[in-house]
Amino acid sequence: MVQNRAGNTSLVHKIYEINGLFTDHKLGKKIIEETQTLSNSAEILDVKLVKVQNPKLWSPSAPNLYLIETELIENGKVIDREETRIGIRHLEMNKEKGFCING
Repeated sequence: MVQNRAGNTSLVHKIYEINGLFTDHKLGKKIIEETQTLSNSAEILDVKLVKVQNPKLWSPSAPNLYLIETELIENGKVIDREETRIGIRHLEMNKEKGFCING
């Protein structure tokens, strides 16, 4: 939840591939970047649904990770920033195989 104090406020969402694991990671290519201008309402709950095209799936043998970076920008200045590391898996349930992870 974001409390918007001024009129010139926006949220910037970026998703990067991560090359390497844990704290030694280096950012790979940027997959997504979206900017959302916020209205002057008192409180805003921001929920984003994004689709990563052809993601590199996470598994113990191939621990592919992505970094989600979100910045709250007010009058051109970053006033808050959050980073979240994620792994993407494909989950499926079918009659023949039952419950499958990553195919």
